[in-house]
Amino acid sequence: MIELQNVHARFGDFELRDINLRIADGQYCVLLGPPGSGKTSIIELICGLRPLGGGRILIDGRPVQDLDPADRGVGYVPQDYALFTRKQVFDNIAFGLKVRHVPPGQLKSLVVGAADLLGIGHLLTRTCVGLSGGERQRVALARAMVLSPRVLLLDEPVSALDESTRERVCLELRALHDRLGTTTIHVSHNFEETRAVADIVGVMRDGCLEQAGSVEDIFRRPRNEFVARFVRAGNILHGWALPADGGARLSLAGQVFAIPGGADGAVSAVLRPQDLRVVSADGPGPGKVCLDGVVIGVNDGGGLQVTLRVAVGDSETVSAAVPRLDDEPISYRAGQPIRVAFDPARLHLLEPDAAGNPGEGNRVTPGPPAT
Repeated sequence: MIELQNVHARFGDFELRDINLRIADGQYCVLLGPPGSGKTSIIELICGLRPLGGGRILIDGRPVQDLDPADRGVGYVPQDYALFTRKQVFDNIAFGLKVRHVPPGQLKSLVVGAADLLGIGHLLTRTCVGLSGGERQRVALARAMVLSPRVLLLDEPVSALDESTRERVCLELRALHDRLGTTTIHVSHNFEETRAVADIVGVMRDGCLEQAGSVEDIFRRPRNEFVARFVRAGNILHGWALPADGGARLSLAGQVFAIPGGADGAVSAVLRPQDLRVVSADGPGPGKVCLDGVVIGVNDGGGLQVTLRVAVGDSETVSAAVPRLDDEPISYRAGQPIRVAFDPARLHLLEPDAAGNPGEGNRVTPGPPAT
């Protein structure tokens, strides 16, 4: 288990603030966020490569913030892998064991075992010069794993790989994790990569942990507009709510309707494209909200759905995922009037950001709904 309690640190002009995160034993956690958000700084604090300004870092319940890096039981794979390019793969993997003065016979057995586990046993006598990106990544991973760490820290482990190799290595990382059960933290700025490997996710912004939870929680129930946009959770709409009858009445995209739960004032909400349905002029039936709009774009990915961009209300644009058969021609075109509908219960209201604003960016918030 890894636990960060009220962790903060300052490095020049950058500051990590009040980081609280708990990763259960054997979980695979991805720290997700844009460059410069503090993801790498967190794993460097856990490693002991940066000084902690305050708070505590616990591994298996033991505070480690005052221990030397070698005594923390942490395996670390930096983004650039930091391999000795002129040394043989064997010597790269064996480096940490030699520092610990492991006897030669045991050292050889451990290195060969780690290399075989990662499918690079045939590379042990080669130097790192000329290895592919995927091979270099495996060598760096073997060097960390050979020490049997309680915690494995991976800093952007697949960012230097091409797309097809990245997908394959993500599957291999997850399979390796499932086999060994090592508690893992993986730094990434890519949500699709995150979905391929993670049990839990922590979303970072400007030195703060915006939200932590399961992949499904982050994607389906993002806390605020920053998280929703970063993970591409769906359409982000802006409106105005007034409390009413144990719930609220929401003015959104030119319509006024009741929603469950409390809300008051300017709000932002997420609505997934899959939850919007194209309907006839007669409407979809009771309990649904209809939005009249105009198609402004058609994205045909060649699969079983077409994504429509639809202008609705005075200033909103939504995406609607429309299913179709493989041989069905596309019947939508730009400029076509269209009606889409959704169940209000499928809206997910977002929390205001730290400044109290309902969302981000320059936009006009509608006024309160008519009574």
